[in-house]
Parts: sequence; C-alpha cells; structure tokens
Amino acid sequence: MKSGLPFSLVFVLAVSGCTLDLTSTPTVNPDDVPLLVMQDFEQSTVRDGRVLYSVQGARAENYSSHQEIRLKDFTFQEYDGEGKVVSQGSSQAAIIHTDTNNAHLDGTLRASSTKQGVALTIIGGPGGSVEWKNQEKVMTTLDGSSVVLKKDDGSRITAQGMVLNLKSNDLALDKAITGVWQTNEEAP
Repeated sequence: MKSGLPFSLVFVLAVSGCTLDLTSTPTVNPDDVPLLVMQDFEQSTVRDGRVLYSVQGARAENYSSHQEIRLKDFTFQEYDGEGKVVSQGSSQAAIIHTDTNNAHLDGTLRASSTKQGVALTIIGGPGGSVEWKNQEKVMTTLDGSSVVLKKDDGSRITAQGMVLNLKSNDLALDKAITGVWQTNEEAP
C-alpha cells in the first residue's frame, strides 16, 4: 500500500500556496502603442503623374486611435510643375493630425523657398514650437520660439514670434524685431 497524499490534493495545496499578483504589473494603454512604425521612410504625393510633395524621415509612428502620425528627424520638399524643388525644409519632430492635416512641430524648423529666395529658421527651445493649420494655410510660432528670416540679397531679420499666412502671403513678426529687410519694390 502506498502512503502519501493523492496527487490532486498536493496540486491544490501547491497552487493555493502560490498567488499571482497582477495588480503590480504595469499595464499599457493600447491607444499609446503605435499601429505602424516605419524607420527611414519616404512618402510622396503624386497628382496627374507628377510629384507634388515628398517627405522623408528617420522614424514615423502611426497612432490611428489618436488620428496622428508622429515624425522624428524629417525633411520635406515641394515641387513645381516641371519637377523642380520650389521649397524644402526639415524639423526635429512633428505630430500630424490625420483628420485635418494640421501639425505641431517641435525643435528647430528650417525651411526655404527658391522661388522667393527666402530662408526661415524657427528655433523652438523649451516650450517653443510651431502650429500649422492646414485648411487656413497658417503657420504660427508658440511662445518660446525665436525666428530668423534671411533673403538671398543679404537681408536678415529676427523676432520672437511669427504668423505666416500662405494663402495671402502675409507675414507678421512679433516681439524683439531686429534687422534689415530689403524690399523688391521701387520707391515712388
């Protein structure tokens, strides 16, 4: 005759002596996990067989639940009807809202227009950044950003704030404006 406890009783005692505490395990909100991550990516917008815009970057994360794409170290180009680059730029980071194509850019933004012969640098230090409203075509710096505009003719102007309306081609600078800007218009 064998002595001892039946296997089922030993199993129950062993399991009841061990507990699994799931409350101390950190949980991840599924909305905070990107649906798609791309490294060294390139995306182009093509219409009628010609490239309109091109974007490249070190990393892109798509968060469909937030309706946003987060970009790191990216560059962009805009092309004319002949395929020549008419404007280009780069930024350290951006969040693009996929429902509106509005964007929030952080870090330093550099952009230039060969058509206008103008280069724009926005340094978004602590708290500084840029907001882009796509439908209105308006770019606005937020507090903490410094703006530097340079023109091919040597003109240079700096400021601590800016609103650029690309629909009307209006530029408004704000706070601590310094520099010299040559106009292309002849005096009357």
